[in-house]
Amino acid sequence: MKECDYLLMPIWAAMQSWGDQVLAGDDRPTLSFPTHSGLCGLIAAALGIERSNHAQLNALHQSLNFIVLDICKGALQTDFYSVKGFVRAEGLKVDQRSTVIGRKTYMADTAFLVAASLHEAPAPYTLESIGQALLQPHYPLYAGRKSYPFHLPPVYHIAGKVHLFRWKEPYHEMIRLRQQENIEFQQKRASTTDHDHLSDSLFKDCGLPKFLEEERANFYSDDPEHREYSIPYHVRDRYVANSLGTRQFEERTVYSISIHACKTNYAISK
Repeated sequence: MKECDYLLMPIWAAMQSWGDQVLAGDDRPTLSFPTHSGLCGLIAAALGIERSNHAQLNALHQSLNFIVLDICKGALQTDFYSVKGFVRAEGLKVDQRSTVIGRKTYMADTAFLVAASLHEAPAPYTLESIGQALLQPHYPLYAGRKSYPFHLPPVYHIAGKVHLFRWKEPYHEMIRLRQQENIEFQQKRASTTDHDHLSDSLFKDCGLPKFLEEERANFYSDDPEHREYSIPYHVRDRYVANSLGTRQFEERTVYSISIHACKTNYAISK
C-alpha cells in the first residue's frame, strides 16, 4: 500500500444499525459492519450537508475510503417501528394516509474502529475538517435511530484536537495501536487510581474487551489486496447521483479479511 493519512473513527453505541438490502416487506436488516453510505451519511450530517444537495453528497462519497476493524460484537436485537408520511417510490410523493409497520435489526453494544482516507483526486473536504466536524457536528449524530446516540464522539482526538495517522500498512498499524493501548492501560491502571490520563485512548478505556496477541483481527474493506484470504460480500451501499434527485446506491464488493496478531509479526489468516 502507498503511505497516506488516516482519520480514525471509533464507532461505539448501545444500539447501531447499518442497513442491508431489503428483500421483502418493511423489515430492515443490518449488515455486520458499517457501510460506506452509512459512514458517509454520518460525516455529511456532521458537516451540515443537506440531503437535497446531491452534488455535494456525491463528491463526498466518491472521495472517501474506509477500513473497518471489529472491536467487539454484541447480540442482535429487533426493534418494532411505524412510519407515517413516508415517500413512495412510485412518483416520489409523500403518502400521508398510509402507515408503514415493520421491524429493524440492530447490533447491541457493538464497537468498530474505522480508518478513513481520501482518494488521490481532489476532495471537497480535508480529513482535518471532517474530523473537526465529527467532534463538533452540525446535526446530531446517532447510530441508526435518534434515540441511540454514540457513546463517544465518532472521531479519535486528544484533548479536543483531531489527530491523523500517516500509515503505509493500515491493517497492521490498527492492530499495533490497539495492542499498545492495552499495554499502556494495564501499566497505568496498576500504578495509579487516577484514570484521567487514560482519556487519550481510542475508546477512552470504557470497559471494552482487550485485544489479545493470539486473536485474529477481522477487517472489512473494499481493497482487494488480500482477496485470496478473504470472504467477499456484495453490498449495495455506494451512493450514486442521479437526475431524479433521489438517493440511489450501487453495488460494491467488501472483503472480510482476517489477520492474526502477535507481538512482532502479522500474517493473513487462511
